[in-house]
Amino acid sequence: MSCKLNVKQLIVPNYVKNFQCKQCGRCCRRSWRIDIDKATYLRVEQWYKEHNILEKLTEKVEADEKGWKIKFDAQNQCAYLTEDNRCGSQLEMGEDYLSDTCKIYPRKIYASSRGIEFSLYFSCPAAAELLLQAAPVAFSQLDYGDANFDFMPPRCLSYYLPEKLPSSNIKRYYYMIESGLIQILQERRLTIKDRLFAICQVCGRLEALDGTSQPPEVVSRAFSSISSMPIDTDYELHLSLLRQSFAPIMNAKREVRECASFLFKILAMQDTTGLALGIMKGAEGPMPLHAEVYRKQLEWYYSLTQENANRVWENYFVNYIFSKEFYIADWKTAIFKMMLLRALIQFYAVALQTLQPKAAPEQVLIQAIVEVDALISHSSLYVQDLCEDIQNNLGSRPLELALNLAYA
Repeated sequence: MSCKLNVKQLIVPNYVKNFQCKQCGRCCRRSWRIDIDKATYLRVEQWYKEHNILEKLTEKVEADEKGWKIKFDAQNQCAYLTEDNRCGSQLEMGEDYLSDTCKIYPRKIYASSRGIEFSLYFSCPAAAELLLQAAPVAFSQLDYGDANFDFMPPRCLSYYLPEKLPSSNIKRYYYMIESGLIQILQERRLTIKDRLFAICQVCGRLEALDGTSQPPEVVSRAFSSISSMPIDTDYELHLSLLRQSFAPIMNAKREVRECASFLFKILAMQDTTGLALGIMKGAEGPMPLHAEVYRKQLEWYYSLTQENANRVWENYFVNYIFSKEFYIADWKTAIFKMMLLRALIQFYAVALQTLQPKAAPEQVLIQAIVEVDALISHSSLYVQDLCEDIQNNLGSRPLELALNLAYA
């Protein structure tokens, strides 16, 4: 395979092809930073000048040391959002004046020698709904000129070329590794727990091979003889990991902190969710959450939605892998983040189900994915430090901790 970028071909999972914005306005109300690239800003500025309203641009856009960004009002709403959840910028000026961020979201785009590759952020509710598809994720190869993807300027691409890595780096064979991990996730004869356990096994083997300049056939053997081994989760450790996982986020930007605070309340049993999880309220206030109570609630919740949950988890983690998480991060961090996401989503789903007992469980799971993905996927820099902190504080190997999260 060539070591040159292939920008003439697109590799698109079917759920990405099926994405359509539903104009819910959620991405315009998170008050996260929406950068405006220089080329777009100059076009917007010129449009305002031509219409003799340049003074109004400062009502919508502001600059700081990082560059230009869209303003948000006191209600954490994008300055361009209309009352009917439409983009005022696009309505007024046209799609060509949208920032790269707004054009692309919720898509993630990478360019390699295979082509331009797409995945999704599931902080977008319309994107998360696509996880309910019953069939396994399939990948299509399309020409760059496909009308559905002509919004994508080259400056939006993140580039990666595994072939250029040194021979001692096992990720030189990343394409083969990625394909193997996706095949494991789509092996529906296994439970989701066993598929995740298999991925942990493979990552442990790949980590051991790293730095040894192995030929591809040796790397491929890392995927052979995958065993199915039930694990008894230590729920005290599981909840301890969850508590520690939230702590670094509380120092992050405000919108992340607000989302995390709800999860903190659940963990601290300070609201009705704690009571709904079976905690007895005594004279001294709510009792602490017992690991056995959480285990029973978790098992009860998933007994209601197991079939649909399996396909959602499978599709969710195929997207995680195709988002190059295992290429960008080291093996330990990538697998730990994967299992941490599962644990957080499970916990959030159980809590939401207790607050919305009449809601369809699979829809609650999708809602939990939206919230947690917004919490983690857009604030992921803390994961490496978190992995190291947990290892230091609990004295366990990250892959063992990841298994404890996966097998809840």
